[in-house]
Amino acid sequence: MVSVNDIDRLFLQSILSRRIVSDKLFKLLWMKCKDAAKAVNPGLEVDVTETSDQLMGRMNKKLDPLNLEIKTIYDEHSGIKLYGLINGTGDPNAQLATSYTVSEIAFFKAIVQQIMLGNDECYSISSMAALRESNPIKPKMTKSQAEGVLNSFVTSGWLLKSSRGRYSLAPRTLMELGLYLKNTYDNDGYVECTVCMEILTRGTRCWNSPCQARLHHWCYDRFSKTRAEYECPRCRENWSLPANKERMIPIGEEAAKEGYDDLPRRRRADSEEEDEMEVDEDTEEERPQRKKSAPKKGRAAQAESEDEEPEPTQTQSSAQNDDEDEPSQPARRRIRRKV
Repeated sequence: MVSVNDIDRLFLQSILSRRIVSDKLFKLLWMKCKDAAKAVNPGLEVDVTETSDQLMGRMNKKLDPLNLEIKTIYDEHSGIKLYGLINGTGDPNAQLATSYTVSEIAFFKAIVQQIMLGNDECYSISSMAALRESNPIKPKMTKSQAEGVLNSFVTSGWLLKSSRGRYSLAPRTLMELGLYLKNTYDNDGYVECTVCMEILTRGTRCWNSPCQARLHHWCYDRFSKTRAEYECPRCRENWSLPANKERMIPIGEEAAKEGYDDLPRRRRADSEEEDEMEVDEDTEEERPQRKKSAPKKGRAAQAESEDEEPEPTQTQSSAQNDDEDEPSQPARRRIRRKV
């Protein structure tokens, strides 16, 4: 006989198959699951007053032993509430391990790094720049293989690709890897909305350079429409003036200008040493050899002294030159007489 537990399992399976759903679809799926159960068991009693948040809390209690969780996030542009069933570890290796190889996960993490460390908080990367991130990956990826993996990241909901061909982080990545992004890029690319305190990769920020106020598009719209005059929640600059509205600075792909991806790319601190070593090696190969080298000590100097012949002194050189100038004479035999 069908029970309430069967409804819960059917609902979780429907969420798992979709990964991320809107608030509207979240409610619709729950209603369809209840209707399907009642069709089999008309006498089944189901709580019809349960809200979406209450339903999510009840599901999470069942998912906790499995290290799974239903979380919510708001779409950064539209503000639509999204629900997703995620792995509680929050690590890219665990999240992507079931669908991607080790090299493909390394490729994804390299792309995420370049998106998070983009110039002027553009939080996006061009197609060519994304493909370049596959070059250091071992085993080596061909260009067609890298393009295929990039398309897979998009279709799986990890990345977004705009009409300009730029990649950015999708809501699934922000939801499932939010903890990883915060721990990895905190104070170095990771920013939060001043209003909702959620991660921000597209929105707007105050034009006052020392000010740290940043808002999602929908947070800014809601913030500005609730009052006739409004000011920056941080520095108190007047945002309501028409002239000041135009001074707001975009965050996200709108901030990406032509040539941004050709600029020197930033790297995290743990990879800067590797980059410096590569630069030093290249520089050393291009640098011409010096005529005189610095004096060496210890075994290195002793080894060189044994390998190299000593240079003749000035007296030895002049004597050697004189010997070379004189004609060669036959060797004389000394005869010893007996007395």
